[in-house]
Amino acid sequence: MVQARATFAIRRNPQSPSGYQLLRDGIPLDDIRPPQALLAALDTAITAAAVMALDRHYILVHAGAVAYADQGVLLPAPAGHGKSTLVAGLLAAGFQYLSDEVAVFDPHTHHLLPFAKSLAIKHGGAAALAELYPGLASGVPRLHDGREEVWYLPPPTRAWPAGPVPLRYVIQPEYAPATPTRLVSMRRTDGLAGVVQQACRLPAHGAAGFGSLVAAVRETECYALTVGELGSAIDHLLRLLDG
Repeated sequence: MVQARATFAIRRNPQSPSGYQLLRDGIPLDDIRPPQALLAALDTAITAAAVMALDRHYILVHAGAVAYADQGVLLPAPAGHGKSTLVAGLLAAGFQYLSDEVAVFDPHTHHLLPFAKSLAIKHGGAAALAELYPGLASGVPRLHDGREEVWYLPPPTRAWPAGPVPLRYVIQPEYAPATPTRLVSMRRTDGLAGVVQQACRLPAHGAAGFGSLVAAVRETECYALTVGELGSAIDHLLRLLDG
């Protein structure tokens, strides 16, 4: 088991009484203002500490990740492609939660591991999820990077998997409002390319790390998902995995 040992604290900024400082193990990391940015800054710092610890043993991918009937689904995509919103919608439909941002891939077992954190939902996502999570948008938004509003959504307790799950699907999502939702099969080489593009520090894992990704993706089904409307995207994935 990998453990990230760090202690975080928040205090008033001694040089600016209207601001705050975020500290890790007593060392200042950031000066923060306004107060609405504190939670998002703390979330980012804790995530970074976990990533640093996990990166030595696992391959980390900028991706959402869910499980369904013991099938791991990797959702690699750049920021702004709707990963967190899609993951939240899938959890409401009965999927299990692995991550909305950092997918953890074990190069030895080809399994996906849970990365425990609340989902960070942006303004557009909060609107799309209003029917599935009625209280979300009425909560207090936080400021990410001091400027972008996000709502934190704790995953339902039932959504946590019992353990790691084998990687079975690579699905590259892209949010495209006012277009038809489509799920299109893609070549495994294209699926692999999408994973590699979103992998964090893959060269540090050497040829063995890259080879493990190749071997794992070779055993998956790969798709491109255009998300025009969240409900229809969820239906497409349910039909795929139930089939």
